[in-house]
Amino acid sequence: MTTRRQHYVAQMYLRGWSTPRGEARQLWSLRRGSARPFLTDTKNVAVEKDFYRLTKSLPGDIEWIRSLGFIGKGHAELRKLNEGWINLFEIFWSLQKLRDRFPEGAELIAELDRQLIELQEDYYAAMESSAVDNMEALRGGDVSFFFDEHQAVAFSFFLMTQYFRTKKMQDSIRKQFESDAAVARFDRTWPILRDIFTTNTAFGVFANRASAPLQVVTAPADLQFITSDQPVINTYSAFTAETTRMEDFELYFPVSPTHAVIISDHAAYKDINGKELDPLRVHYLNQAMERVAHSQLYASTERQLQVLANTFK
Repeated sequence: MTTRRQHYVAQMYLRGWSTPRGEARQLWSLRRGSARPFLTDTKNVAVEKDFYRLTKSLPGDIEWIRSLGFIGKGHAELRKLNEGWINLFEIFWSLQKLRDRFPEGAELIAELDRQLIELQEDYYAAMESSAVDNMEALRGGDVSFFFDEHQAVAFSFFLMTQYFRTKKMQDSIRKQFESDAAVARFDRTWPILRDIFTTNTAFGVFANRASAPLQVVTAPADLQFITSDQPVINTYSAFTAETTRMEDFELYFPVSPTHAVIISDHAAYKDINGKELDPLRVHYLNQAMERVAHSQLYASTERQLQVLANTFK
């Protein structure tokens, strides 16, 4: 059976804010512009039909991808990895062309359609499964796994996947293109660009882990971290215009109501791993999450969202 309802925020991530209700996992959500939070199942948020479906390519698309996604000539390994993404998608594009040439093959058409819809959904699901132990460690305040080089590589990629896979990121980058032709090309190529941008930035997280380490901070007993349908944010861009180009990153990734990941070389977060943040800093990070969210905020209690209802517009 083809998975048509595709989540752009991992359900396994949102469970950190959820409470079991029978077989369901429920959390509080607030829609942008709404006056009241509502209780809902994690499977009903951050989801869209065929969100990851691949479409046909047209001449010139691959060179356009390289011009946008490839970093300079000095990054040979990155270029090799990113060419691998292009090769993978070219295989599917070739199969799609074969499908168009042989429309009488109903079973082949059905299987190719399933693959075109589910390729990235299945890939993200496998990645989420491999990150379960790391996420549980972070929710317990343990960052020791990140000192292992192989796990650091894998988690850096997982983290930046959660940054780029969302509807918010797709829509924000689409807005940078003005002509109808450029927007159409972006829509065709975004599945590949998404993976290339993820690879590039994950490389940066891993390579700079000495100067910008992964740290876990905690919220005071009377406060909680909220999250959103854009769960990983760059705090440097939270209070600027959406079209502002940001060269610097300070990554914030709440992993539960009580724990959050910070990756930053800023003096404010020097040697802060395992420590409790002051209330003003928690309010600042929640406000940054509110500003960057696409259309929904999430929390473990109604009260955490009710106080934001007047500003989340």
